[in-house]
Amino acid sequence: MKKTLSIALLTIFLISSLSPLAYSETPSESSWTIMLYMMGGSKGDINDQINSTISQIEAAGYRNSVNIVLLEDGNRYGDSSALVMGRNGFYQANLSEINSSWGSEIDMSQWETLRDFASWAMENYPAEHTMLIFWGHGAGWKGMLADEGYRYLKISDIKKALSPIVEHQGKLDIIGFDQCNMAMFEVFGEISEISRYAIASENEEGISGWPYGRIISDIYRNPSSSPEKFSEKIVQDYGKYAAGYDRKTLSAINLSHMRDIYGALRDYSRVLDSLLPYYKFEITEARSEAQEYSGVSYNYDLYDL
Repeated sequence: MKKTLSIALLTIFLISSLSPLAYSETPSESSWTIMLYMMGGSKGDINDQINSTISQIEAAGYRNSVNIVLLEDGNRYGDSSALVMGRNGFYQANLSEINSSWGSEIDMSQWETLRDFASWAMENYPAEHTMLIFWGHGAGWKGMLADEGYRYLKISDIKKALSPIVEHQGKLDIIGFDQCNMAMFEVFGEISEISRYAIASENEEGISGWPYGRIISDIYRNPSSSPEKFSEKIVQDYGKYAAGYDRKTLSAINLSHMRDIYGALRDYSRVLDSLLPYYKFEITEARSEAQEYSGVSYNYDLYDL
């Protein structure tokens, strides 16, 4: 039986019916800013999904209570762009507004790119709550495949990029990983000082990723949703959307518990280390029989261990 690594694991089977929403007048003060950092990368296998994601969001309509801003880069040179959701759909923002040195091609694997985008988005589109979604290929604690030459945006670089912003504006409410294999202790531990909640999958995701039409429609309907409730709803939406996908896993994580988990894991590791000279075979066997994902030797479920 598959388990997902989670603190406050949220079940993902809620049956509901959502339909796209058209624009109507709402209060001018924004409740949420949702930022998407979309890394098509050099593999080129998911670049068509960039347009699909954008189309899903546009089909949900517009509400000025929710800001939606994205930075995206595909697998061709000169195809980088920044988009902002407006009444008539997404419109393009000048990349030079974000960083005066940027041209038509930016390197999404550089932590400075993430820093500049997030800083610009949060300054120009402020809201009560903020969410940052990383979109593309994930590789767990190694990072995220971000750009030409198979370079990675490292997990430590996320903290490096966002820490100065957090120091002035407080933690982000949610960091989401619409990527494979990102629900790891190492990932959550790294971002626990810059975000309150995280959403990620232990296993591989389907190539279509998250159901953005449903997710955006949900927050349009309930812009006053707390970060906890919004995180939960995203997991539920994904569970319904990916019902036919046999490897689906997604969890919403309360990152305030990471320090306690770290302490427990540290103590557990010390006990195992002391027993290793006497029970090496048994410990190795237990590890090999624990739930693993994607056939990767380092991607074991902590709970199952």
